[in-house]
Amino acid sequence: MNKNNKKVRVGLIGLGEQMLDNLLPSILLTNNCEIISLCDINEFLLKEIGVKLHVENLYSDYTKMIFSESIDIIFVASTPEVHYNVIKLCIQNKIAVFVEKPPVRNILQLKNILELNSQNILIGVGMNFSYSDSHNSIIHLINGKDFGKLSSISIEHLSSKPIEPFWNFDSIIESFLLSQ
Repeated sequence: MNKNNKKVRVGLIGLGEQMLDNLLPSILLTNNCEIISLCDINEFLLKEIGVKLHVENLYSDYTKMIFSESIDIIFVASTPEVHYNVIKLCIQNKIAVFVEKPPVRNILQLKNILELNSQNILIGVGMNFSYSDSHNSIIHLINGKDFGKLSSISIEHLSSKPIEPFWNFDSIIESFLLSQ
């Protein structure tokens, strides 16, 4: 619980696979969080998840959600453009925000976010590869007694995604670099 014994009021933006399979289960395991609003452009999915979670405040426009609700933290799993715009709105409205990677589309947007965040609003970015096989293999090798005797390390990161460009990018390479 937070200092006032009140639950943290949570808003979710983007109800796709990453939110539903990874972020939402973690949020639901946290006893001091209350999901108060949902936002997605898929109206059918939005209503379906709203019923499952017993959330009545449903939005297809994240701007309306941010300005209409009293939210402590927003979790976003969408496109880099949406992430960027939500981060800016959260900074302006003093709302903590957690975004899935990539948080923005380019370095200029990232610099803009850093400049805007003069009040140090909490911004978190998801990175779940710290539990991947390749990461664990490197850690195992480094912690092993023979680490200093290796002449080289070769780690291959196999990815099933993307098979086509993500997030309105023009190329698979660009999408891969930001998604990985």
